[in-house]
Amino acid sequence: DISIWTDGSLSREGAVTYDDFECRAAASVQICNTDENQIKETTPIITKLMIPNAVSSYESEIIAIQPGLEATISENPTGRAVHLFTDSLSCLQQLACLPFKYKYTNAVVADVAEKLTVLAEHSTVDLHFIPSHTNEIPESDTIDKLAKEAALDGDEIEHDPLVSTFKLKFKRILQNRLSKYLSQNLKQSSFKGYPNRYPLKTGKQ
Repeated sequence: DISIWTDGSLSREGAVTYDDFECRAAASVQICNTDENQIKETTPIITKLMIPNAVSSYESEIIAIQPGLEATISENPTGRAVHLFTDSLSCLQQLACLPFKYKYTNAVVADVAEKLTVLAEHSTVDLHFIPSHTNEIPESDTIDKLAKEAALDGDEIEHDPLVSTFKLKFKRILQNRLSKYLSQNLKQSSFKGYPNRYPLKTGKQ
């Protein structure tokens, strides 16, 4: 009836810092118009985005879902069956486990939840996990291609960094500080026969 295909893509190739990550997203909404004699598919509504401040494929995926839902809501569906397809289990799990009061939930996730609620008021909404890169699901392969194209012709969007961005950056800072501390302060034990501490100093153990 109405299908929403989304894909978020993240490339770390050649990246030195998180700011160098290449993040993009795409959403495609396919709406079928039905009458007594036939089912006719309309031209898909396609959105392609370039995303700053994202550091994981989860972030780019949840941002891809947002415009897909927005485009669907703009068509004012009533009494329809809406199906959203994503290859991100993380997104589905978070949407399934949102707290009753999502005071500390990221704004993008909260907005996606609210848009799902709006759609569910007048239509049925189902979320589906679809594995990617199978070469068996044409729509999945198409949305993956659109997400890659977004790096060239996608619309750049502005958004606040997600909480996971801070977590990843903070974790990396802690790891760097620990490595620096070990390299400067770790010494061999004065006890005879004590295991070699050098692997710990180099971070290879």
